[in-house]
Amino acid sequence: MTAPVLIGLDFGTTNLKGVCFTTTGESLVRVEAQTPRNHPQEGWTEWDPAHIWDTVIQLLQGLLQRLPSGYIPVGISVASVAESVVGIDKRGYATGPIIAWHDRRSMLEAEWLCSRISAEEVFAITGSPIDATFTLCKLLWLQRHRPEQFNAAVHWLLVADWIAFSLTGEMAASASLASRTLAFDISRLAWSGKILQAAGLDRMTFAEVRPSGTSIGKVNPEIANRCGLPKDVVVAVGGHDHVCGAIAAGAVRPGILLDSIGTSEALFVPIAVPTKAANFLKASFCQGVVQVVQQSPSYYAIGGMPSAGECVEWFLKLLQGNKGIESLSDAASGGDPNRALFVPHLRFVSSPTPQRTGRGAFFGLTIDSSTSELFRAVLEGIAFEGKYIIDHLISMAGADPVAEIWCVGKIFQNTLFQRIKANINGVPLRVAEQPDLAARGAAVLAGLAAGTYGSIEEALQMTRGYWSKRSPEKALQQAYRQGQVRYNRVRENVRLLSQELYAHQQ
Repeated sequence: MTAPVLIGLDFGTTNLKGVCFTTTGESLVRVEAQTPRNHPQEGWTEWDPAHIWDTVIQLLQGLLQRLPSGYIPVGISVASVAESVVGIDKRGYATGPIIAWHDRRSMLEAEWLCSRISAEEVFAITGSPIDATFTLCKLLWLQRHRPEQFNAAVHWLLVADWIAFSLTGEMAASASLASRTLAFDISRLAWSGKILQAAGLDRMTFAEVRPSGTSIGKVNPEIANRCGLPKDVVVAVGGHDHVCGAIAAGAVRPGILLDSIGTSEALFVPIAVPTKAANFLKASFCQGVVQVVQQSPSYYAIGGMPSAGECVEWFLKLLQGNKGIESLSDAASGGDPNRALFVPHLRFVSSPTPQRTGRGAFFGLTIDSSTSELFRAVLEGIAFEGKYIIDHLISMAGADPVAEIWCVGKIFQNTLFQRIKANINGVPLRVAEQPDLAARGAAVLAGLAAGTYGSIEEALQMTRGYWSKRSPEKALQQAYRQGQVRYNRVRENVRLLSQELYAHQQ
């Protein structure tokens, strides 16, 4: 007797993960490796495609070596970070390093693009503002600063699409990743000729967009032999990691907000149609489309904070390993809320008041302030900032009010953070007890392509997994309402002071 399994790969900022799931969503085998990265200059981050590909192969080999007997892989799909792009030459090889999604070296290219086509026109087509992190600006930077790498490319693929191509030799693009390029018309589900013409780029270098969960082809026999995969394993179109996570959670219906925190935080809310509101553009929120095989396209608005989980790691490093998160949480749980305030703008100021001159700050310290009190302030600051973003995102996108927040990420396993988050937002949380939601979503898409599931509804009924619930507490909720008001005032003053400090440094 044999049983089919589905492989979900997740290319993240910090780690690369591979998970084998049964068709009912049970995680059988999990392998993880650090995402190999380079920093050629301060503030720059790049990935070596050869090193990344070797790591993918090692993940697949590790999964197959550990897979219990009787289980046979039938499908693979990939979730990945967005914005990062890989050039493919005539032989099918990557033309050079991959610029990480959060790398902002292409700010001048973003300004140049604004001189060629207005931000309003781009927003009307893509649902997003012109920003240096988007793929289009990275391509313009490569064209101007690394012409050999740029000119050698005959095709451009986003990271998940590139890994799928490397497995099969066939090219396809997912709409959720295309939505993060600044060159995709989210209403027409097509590459925008108008934007690409303004940027001076060739539409034909971009792969055909196909629904996530569509079969691209079978794994190349040589790669299958190298990894120990059956030769008839199907590779499916995957997508943006946050979207794959939302698919796995079923969090693509009104009233549900998906809050995913890793290095950064992504706040994902379904919307009926893309908004054209000018204040949404000014706030630098983004929109995108989810296109799953056999389903009508659906839309989402997304915001977030670039250093949410990173703030916790930063604080722990300041303590030089003297205390871990568990002991700090135990001590902080016995304290009162709002004793100190922390503004978590360690990298940038988040939308709806985007600013690249961010500075973090503690406020309200006394001679009696303890490390546990400051740690609680860090957790509260992350949640206060999230609430500030959520309120503006929902209002500006015209989305339904949030009835529940579905939470994904290691930080949500912390009981104190759960309590803080639920009470600051005043709605119940659903916390994923099973990790690797993006990989799980990729596995669901692999199952659709392999014919394991007849529909996405059937897949979700079988694979939803387990979620614990955390409800607000009346007294704490009231205390945090007052805390949010104070936080908003402190946040604005810190933002303005950061802006002033930056102006004096120029």
